[in-house]
Amino acid sequence: MTAGLVCAAVIAKKVIKKINENIIIKAIVNSVGCFPYPSEDAFELLRKIKNENDSIGGTIFCTIDNLPAGIGEPFFDSLESYLSHIIFSIPGCKAISFGLGIESPTIKGSCFNDQIINPKGTTKTNNNGGINGGISNGNQIYFTTYFKAASSVLVKQKTIDIKTGKEVELNLGGRFDSCYVLRTPVIVEAVTAIALLDLLFIYKTERL
Repeated sequence: MTAGLVCAAVIAKKVIKKINENIIIKAIVNSVGCFPYPSEDAFELLRKIKNENDSIGGTIFCTIDNLPAGIGEPFFDSLESYLSHIIFSIPGCKAISFGLGIESPTIKGSCFNDQIINPKGTTKTNNNGGINGGISNGNQIYFTTYFKAASSVLVKQKTIDIKTGKEVELNLGGRFDSCYVLRTPVIVEAVTAIALLDLLFIYKTERL
């Protein structure tokens, strides 16, 4: 499933480059468990999880540079909605946060507001992650995606036999992935490119 998304994105990125060669999409692993990545704490956690035959999740940080202002809609087809819709097609994704979205409830409005500092719309801060009212404002777009740990692990777990209704032990064998999140940046970049291409076509069509 994810291989198909990455293949489609190869084409999408080529088309985006023809529309606007300055647009750059970049995703990196931001954390593993509760530790920043890369860090010795994260590496130690990965070793520990692997030795325990268990799994751990993490986050991916993605940026979009040089996206023109005016991309998106203020309601159903907001830039956040479009990106979130396809981001959640990635197996294991459980949350997404634009700008300081997760932290925003603890920040006063006067501090969270991004002050515009020139006629181009450049802002002093970028707490909104480059999006206002569902529409790009010309600043860097950035968001964080949150992935849960892999479900298939070698640790023995309990479940229910649907035929008997009784509790049984679930004991999986074979290969398992202790932290698949390390391989997801290319997938996040891929689905972001696919969504952006759709939005850029809408943007160009509306202005013909």
